[in-house]
Amino acid sequence: MPHKVFKKWISSLSSFFIVILISACSDSGTSSNSAANGSGRTLEVPESNIVLEGASGETQSLSMLFTSPVTGNLTYQSFNITAAEKSDYRPVSAAIEALEGESYSIAVDIFGDSEIEGDEQFGISVFDDTGTELLVLVAQISNDDLPNLTINTPTISEGDFGTARLGFTLSLNSPVVDPYEITVSTVECEQWVDLSSGNERYATPCVDFDTLNTTLTFTGDVQSLEFDVVVISDDIVELDELVVVNITSNEVEALVGGGVALGTIRTDETPNDQGFSLSASSQILNEDFNNVGGDGGNEANDNLWQLVNYKVDVVNPENIIQAQYIEFNLKGDESAQEGGALVLSLIHI
Repeated sequence: MPHKVFKKWISSLSSFFIVILISACSDSGTSSNSAANGSGRTLEVPESNIVLEGASGETQSLSMLFTSPVTGNLTYQSFNITAAEKSDYRPVSAAIEALEGESYSIAVDIFGDSEIEGDEQFGISVFDDTGTELLVLVAQISNDDLPNLTINTPTISEGDFGTARLGFTLSLNSPVVDPYEITVSTVECEQWVDLSSGNERYATPCVDFDTLNTTLTFTGDVQSLEFDVVVISDDIVELDELVVVNITSNEVEALVGGGVALGTIRTDETPNDQGFSLSASSQILNEDFNNVGGDGGNEANDNLWQLVNYKVDVVNPENIIQAQYIEFNLKGDESAQEGGALVLSLIHI
């Protein structure tokens, strides 16, 4: 009696596509169908067949749907791909009296655990009453256990020219069994929203640093991985700025306490160094006399406004002095009181 040999190969653990090569051979080694000639099928794992494994000790039921291509007695049997029967799922096998075009459901119990592992797959083969395979259903048990992952909070001086590198280090508390992928990303330039407030300022992507979107993979005994954010240097006087990096795994926050890492770009400019400097002289005015002779003389006039010009020198990084003038009016006062002072605060924004 001929026997069937099924050889199944998984193209990628992280993909939603499973490639299954099916070979059918007779006892004499001759081919019995086209699949034995090396033809392959790409089977999509439908969203309805993807399930989170759940907590340790938890059991949930996954219903796998299919439409019968024939009328008659069908049998089905589960098989391992990367998942292990009895530990990851309960194996199933049974018979169905089916009608062509009708839909049927096969229920499979999924067992939860707390192991840090990759996503796992298993399949179900559906046969007709002659033993010919008609369908292959594939399911995925997605890992929901994350390791204890931490990250440093680096600081770097931005520099005046070129670029600098803000170095981050991801650290695991223990090795992983299966490859563990981490997505590291910053917000894209056009999606950035400035959340700066008070003395807390956030760096602007594409202005203060280059955007980043990459995948890092922990394997075997590797317990730390590094990545850099490229900082764009400038000579602008500004506050220190925070760089926000998102750390996720399968779109789930991957860090202990969340999914956001922060680095700091330290400004290395000061107003008296490579930024700007301000200088101005004080003026002493007599309130009873017109400072500019607006009334044509020096007679006292308590109700006369005085126009005062105040000069401020701004020195830019190229050491070029630019004179800025501030004008304001003062009004005389006939009441006897001690002299006062008008203080102008010069603030760089």
